[in-house]
Amino acid sequence: MKTQVLYVLVSGLDDVFWEQTYLSMRSLLKHNPDASIVLLTDDKTNESLKGVRANICSLIEKKIVVDLNDTYSNKYKSRVLKTNMRNYVDGDFLYVDSDTIILSDLSEIDSVDSDLSAVF
Repeated sequence: MKTQVLYVLVSGLDDVFWEQTYLSMRSLLKHNPDASIVLLTDDKTNESLKGVRANICSLIEKKIVVDLNDTYSNKYKSRVLKTNMRNYVDGDFLYVDSDTIILSDLSEIDSVDSDLSAVF
């Protein structure tokens, strides 16, 4: 699978978003072992990736960390990253939400024509 798979993670120790993302990534790799995973996250979530939470780093090929204002709520930080992901990630990617469990091979995404000039 040539297309990057992008996850956005904003998580604290008091939520389940890390766990959901980890399980989604594991399911992706079970059915797409050659998938290249990119993690887009904020600086505070990145600092929290210690202990068992650091296991997610073994599943990703690239991590993009964005410094965001500490006064923003995690919900707002997540929205900022998701609505600006194109500004942070180069090349083609397939965004997968953290609560998605992958059940099959996704490699057909590589054959999708990404030239949208005919549409617009």
